[in-house]
Amino acid sequence: MAGVIGHILPLALAVALSSIPIIAVILILLSPTPPAVGIAFMIGFTAGVFLVVSVLSVGFRLIPQPTASNPPFWQGLVEILAGIVLTVYASISWYRASKSDMDPSLPKWMSALNHLNLFSAVGVGFALAFRPKNLLLSIAAGVEIGSAGLGVAESLIPLGIFTVVGVCTVAGPVVGYTLLGKKMEDTLNATREWVVRNNHSVTSVVLIMAGVVILGAGIARL
Repeated sequence: MAGVIGHILPLALAVALSSIPIIAVILILLSPTPPAVGIAFMIGFTAGVFLVVSVLSVGFRLIPQPTASNPPFWQGLVEILAGIVLTVYASISWYRASKSDMDPSLPKWMSALNHLNLFSAVGVGFALAFRPKNLLLSIAAGVEIGSAGLGVAESLIPLGIFTVVGVCTVAGPVVGYTLLGKKMEDTLNATREWVVRNNHSVTSVVLIMAGVVILGAGIARL
């Protein structure tokens, strides 16, 4: 159990530091929409993160466990591939960002976040859990949890920890704004500006670290 949690924590942290959900929830909270829309977004994102890693862990759990004469090569290969893809993707993104002279800007679709209702906010939050980077991180976490030989009840502990850590940067602003209201606006604006400005650097460093961790775990299985 402790070993599984130790492996998935850096992966959950990489999910938490994904900039798009953070910026999205801040824009929603700063928009004219009711605060409940931000809560709905948080619920959708949390449900998505939990569902993705749960389904993947169940899928890997259903694969017959290896024996001493049949080493778990598939587990190691999955983690090695995920680690390589994450590391290469993050390195290329960081290199391109460092060579670009353009000011960082938000994706155009984020302008629609000012007009969400409760149901669409849940949907947007849920959909953001299925971004490619999140899926790769969830695949690696699913391998760790699903192949650990844990019971169903035991598996809920690492699944819960992965989800809580992964959504903490979205839940934090929502909880803060719910409790403090308008007093949080300056902090949220400053956070949004910092995240947009340092988006590529922070995301790339975190993904490279997570990729190396996943790669190392995969090599250790071979």
